[in-house]
Amino acid sequence: KISVRALDSFTKAMTSFVQRCRKLNFSPEDLEIKISQHETISGAERVFLEIGKITFSNYLEELGNRNKQDFDGLMWEAIELLKKGESCFSRKGGRETGDLKNLRFVLVDEFQDFSEPFYALLNEMRNFNESASFFCVGDDWQAINGFAGSDLKFYENFEEFFSCPKKLDISTNYRSAEKIVQLGNTLMQEKK
Repeated sequence: KISVRALDSFTKAMTSFVQRCRKLNFSPEDLEIKISQHETISGAERVFLEIGKITFSNYLEELGNRNKQDFDGLMWEAIELLKKGESCFSRKGGRETGDLKNLRFVLVDEFQDFSEPFYALLNEMRNFNESASFFCVGDDWQAINGFAGSDLKFYENFEEFFSCPKKLDISTNYRSAEKIVQLGNTLMQEKK
């Protein structure tokens, strides 16, 4: 039973490691450099990184062999397409099409879980359409995806990332019963 739990913990840690590498758009060579610059604090960490390097490389190779892509890979592919000047998009087998140059408004929900790839994507979109307005909705109290590469710096420093920002606070909760709102407010006041 202990070995099964240990294997499960290792698998989860390795999965997170690979996902973080994808979120950062690392190549196997980038990871090799990063690991060579890192000073490990234990033999176990050194072994984990060596296994991680092999696992990550094999993961990318397997994606290529199957002609598949994961979510982060799709994000980085979209960013590269934009960098190459491709702004047209389609969905539903080409039945719905559009061009980023024509977008007037872009809604970003769950902005507290924003990450580097999302920011890079929006940045490239802005290169095509400087007049597009971004409407970002988020709640820093709901930021739960830091383990997956989300970074609250985008939320906390919104005005540094978006021109002419206007911040609106929604202080009325219409979704929850009054008792839940009161308890939530009490908790937030205690946490400041």
